[in-house]
Amino acid sequence: MKKSLTNNILDLTITYTCKSDYLLLLLFICSFPFINYGQQFNQQGLYMLDPYSFNPAYGGLNNSLTITGNFRKQWSEIPGQPTSQYLSFHSPIHSISGGFGGQFTNETIGASRLTGGLATFNYFLPTPFLLSVCGGIGFISRALDATIITTPEGKYENGINHNDPHIPNIPTNSSNGVINLGIFSRFGSFEIGLSSYQTTYLGSSKNDSYHYRPYHHLILYSGYYYSINEDWSLSPTLLLKTDFVSLQSELDIHLYNKNIFGGIGFRGYNKSSIDAVKVIIGGRISERLLVSYNFESAIGAVKKYTGNTHEILLQYRIKTNFIQKPKEKIIYHPRM
Repeated sequence: MKKSLTNNILDLTITYTCKSDYLLLLLFICSFPFINYGQQFNQQGLYMLDPYSFNPAYGGLNNSLTITGNFRKQWSEIPGQPTSQYLSFHSPIHSISGGFGGQFTNETIGASRLTGGLATFNYFLPTPFLLSVCGGIGFISRALDATIITTPEGKYENGINHNDPHIPNIPTNSSNGVINLGIFSRFGSFEIGLSSYQTTYLGSSKNDSYHYRPYHHLILYSGYYYSINEDWSLSPTLLLKTDFVSLQSELDIHLYNKNIFGGIGFRGYNKSSIDAVKVIIGGRISERLLVSYNFESAIGAVKKYTGNTHEILLQYRIKTNFIQKPKEKIIYHPRM
């Protein structure tokens, strides 16, 4: 299996760190915007608390108007580390057995910034079990502030000239329209979903020196909720992501005690994809407000260069009455 883009960049940064902290920053800044392969889906350690973030077919399935905010600071000791913010809302639509929603994403990596927005609509099919299909249309824009980059061969006495054909000398950006698709189902205590992220892109804006192209991703999610007794329950979840070049996996397990929970997770499945271990805590402060924190520590030699990752999620819900006559027992716990 081919190494992920992230691991390739870390290999480069570790090789040259001893020579120059500046070169470490430069490699991180310059590698991402100009490489048109590798996973473009931003990392989220708390994915199980908001499946809508990666599968639009989840919209409205928790019987609530749901507003979620997520803040993530990855690899805290690397200059120009990835930092992302995510905001979404989704709700059922009673009259048409469907749901709608929207999301906004902002991610910065060094001199590069990615922003995106998506509007979605999903329909609940008339089946014996819960089945939702969805489509969404949105935009993605990648901007590069090339004025803060310097190169070994650049000349900066009179203006900016990087002397590199791959790096523009002025701030620039490239935007694209995208279409996302999803399907999500729940069978009692088991749920599973498949989503197609950036299924296709619509048009583009570019210039001669800079062009960002969205690449197609497939994301498979599954989760199970097991009730131990009235107070305790267990919930394992699995997330698989691929851009048809590399594959990444996340496996988590959470233990719930009424309205509070804690858990551990692991990202990776073989030598080239193993990335981090996770510790997650959280709870429902009130009937409407959920708060969770995710701590990640890198695995292996990269840890002393990357530092740790911190992530916070806030979720606010307003209950609706979408499920008027449930056909099966509904299980309520801090996540669902």
